[in-house]
Amino acid sequence: MATKERHVRADRGGLTFERYFTKEGTHPFDALEWETRDAVIPNFKEGGNAFEQRDVEFPRAWSQNATTIVAQKYFRGPLGTPQRESSVRQLVGRVVDTIRGWGEKDAYFDTPKDAQAFADELSHLLVTQKAAFNSPVWFNVGVPDTPQQCSACQPYDSLVSTPEGLIPIGRLVEEDAVGTKVLDSSGVTTILATKHNGVKDVLRIHTKAGHVLDVTADHLVWRASGRETGSFVLAGDLKVGDRLAWHRSGSFGDGEIDRREIAEAALAGWLQSDGFVGQYGGTNRSLTIEAMTVTPAELEWVTQALDAVFPTVHRHERSVFTKDEALDCRRTRLYGNVLEGFVSRWGLRARGVDMKVPERLFTAPLPVVAAYLRSVFQAEGYVSDRGRSARVALDMISEDLVRGIQLLLSRFGIFSRLSFKSDRRPDRKGCWSVSIQNVGDQQLFAEEIGFVDPRKATRLAAVLDRPGKAHRDTKQLEIMRIEPLGPMDVYDIQTESGEYLSGNLRVHNCFILAVDDTMSSILNWYVEEGTIFKGGSGSGINLSRIRSSKEALAGGGTASGPVSFMRGADAS
Repeated sequence: MATKERHVRADRGGLTFERYFTKEGTHPFDALEWETRDAVIPNFKEGGNAFEQRDVEFPRAWSQNATTIVAQKYFRGPLGTPQRESSVRQLVGRVVDTIRGWGEKDAYFDTPKDAQAFADELSHLLVTQKAAFNSPVWFNVGVPDTPQQCSACQPYDSLVSTPEGLIPIGRLVEEDAVGTKVLDSSGVTTILATKHNGVKDVLRIHTKAGHVLDVTADHLVWRASGRETGSFVLAGDLKVGDRLAWHRSGSFGDGEIDRREIAEAALAGWLQSDGFVGQYGGTNRSLTIEAMTVTPAELEWVTQALDAVFPTVHRHERSVFTKDEALDCRRTRLYGNVLEGFVSRWGLRARGVDMKVPERLFTAPLPVVAAYLRSVFQAEGYVSDRGRSARVALDMISEDLVRGIQLLLSRFGIFSRLSFKSDRRPDRKGCWSVSIQNVGDQQLFAEEIGFVDPRKATRLAAVLDRPGKAHRDTKQLEIMRIEPLGPMDVYDIQTESGEYLSGNLRVHNCFILAVDDTMSSILNWYVEEGTIFKGGSGSGINLSRIRSSKEALAGGGTASGPVSFMRGADAS
């Protein structure tokens, strides 16, 4: 970055830089007074120090607060080893030398003298705190064996927890959802800005409880050290055995409660768990849906849903013989093109391992979600009483479906765990299970969802009478493995609090504002950046789209150039 645009020229194929703050032959570090200090963060709750690094070197003009933040957050290398950075000289030198090296490799500079001028000017701006990079630059640039990523983000389908439900971060960015409320570890915060950050490598962090988190390696994630303690660390620095923080939060959903939609959700859940959707062979190849029930209560539940969704469509109900004479097994079948809208709307053509939770349920009002889950748990769920402990669970062969059910339970604040049981038989797929184990979470399940049939409901009520663990607002989830997903399109949001929940897991956000070459975009930059700073967060700025002061305007004259607008932003 040049301080003034007239000091940067590209007349001979490479950039030439004139000096503004520095003198040739004098390193910017040598123009400052330096001193050694101690960087210490006390642990007021448990005693001792949460962080400590003695004898760190900083410019005398830097505050003690800046010293502590930089030493704890941006110095790289293991604490207590010679590899640990201990001076701002090392930190700034690492970043500046790396960026200069990139420029020299790609022939950005006209001469080595211009490269040196660039490095000296940039070093001066950083070491005197006239400018600063966003956090991922300090985290990654110049660090050996670390991806040189300069902004943290998540892939499109990563779900952001909001009061309206679970929304893909990519959709929030596409809709530029500035002002949208999202959830964080303290409650509710607001999106201040959004950004598509291109294609980057993504990691999937698997926990033993089945919850997963997809992030770039430089994304800050809360690593829990206790029930209410921990710190934000790079996702790339997490290891198996570390713990993430899962926060219990509810999300009522978006839109008005519609009785027909509740009935459709109940029917969709039943057809996915104990039904059929498709075309049978034979003479009648029409689109068919068929629901199987084994108790009068189940039949009544399905019949009520069918009456609301397809009141005028003919249905055929027949009894089915079973070896268990106590069961009242029946198949209720409907067919015809009139079913197509409902089947397509709820994504019911996928069967077996390809089934997924209907996407609309991630933001639907909770009574709609409850109807779907009540069908699924009644058809495929059970209460397992082990004497001292019990669990509410269901088993199905589709991993995506069971993971989706886990996410839907979290919308009610219900914590659940995932597991997989393989089947050695060659014609079987194995089974995915989602289970609710704590009495507190089981109580929430009984109150918000429950079972259709009185026998299962009675069994659940019996296990709720015994003592057990109450549900806590925060859980620590141990990391089981970390899987590289490869390059993906990634997205970022900036919130007022500087963090948000991704699938109820606590993450930070680091942000780069992109400014287009229009006056409205430039003025919006001033507003967004001011709002971000007011909220206590930080941002980086991408001004590469703004024309330089050397470029002519269509109406006459030359462009103002990005530096002139930077002065305006600084003044505002």
